[in-house]
Amino acid sequence: QVRAITCDNAYPNDTMIDVLAKTLPDFRGKKDRGRCFDHIVNLCAKSVLKPFDVDKKKAGDVRDDAEE
Repeated sequence: QVRAITCDNAYPNDTMIDVLAKTLPDFRGKKDRGRCFDHIVNLCAKSVLKPFDVDKKKAGDVRDDAEE
């Protein structure tokens, strides 16, 4: 018996959940799926920090100017 499944947000996992819902009579599909909280937090953090990213090439140029 499967009560719940926790997995990341990858699309193939959505397909797996749909197949399991059709195969296992007591499995309720998306209602019994838990998305990985750590993965969600990581995606949110990347989204928030993205505007502050500095291109690596430009970051190197800034350091070179500071050394002169």
